[in-house]
Amino acid sequence: MKVSADKEMWSESSKKSLSYELANDFYENIPYRCYKCGEGDVFTAAEQKERFEVKKAYIWERRYLCNSCYIGFKSLKKEIADYEEKWKEESESSKATATYLRGWLSCLNKVPSYGKQKNESMAAHLLKLINHT
Repeated sequence: MKVSADKEMWSESSKKSLSYELANDFYENIPYRCYKCGEGDVFTAAEQKERFEVKKAYIWERRYLCNSCYIGFKSLKKEIADYEEKWKEESESSKATATYLRGWLSCLNKVPSYGKQKNESMAAHLLKLINHT
C-alpha cells in the first residue's frame, strides 16, 4: 500500500536529514518483526504519515514493537511512573520499608525485554533497600 507523503509537514530535524532530499513522494508499508514477541507486523504507510507529518516524529524512527507489545510497554511505563510518584510522596525514613519496592524493581527489570534501557541506578538503589530490610 502507498500513501502520499508531504515532506513539508515533517519535523524540522527530519527536514535537515538526508531523507528530505532522497525520500520518495509516498510512504510504503514496512514489515518488521516485534522485538518482544517476535511476531511479524507492519508499520503501515498510513501510520507513517500520521507519525511523521502529524506527530512530527523523526523520519528515521521505526516501529519495533507490535501493537499488543506496545500497549504492554505503555502500561509498564505508566506503572513505573505511578511508583515514581509514590516515591516522591514517601518520607526519607519510610522509603526503606515501603511495601511497593519489590513491585517497582520487578517493573524496572521488565523494561529491557521491550528493547529499552532500564534505570540501572534506581534498580540498584531499590535492591539495596530491599536487601537491607
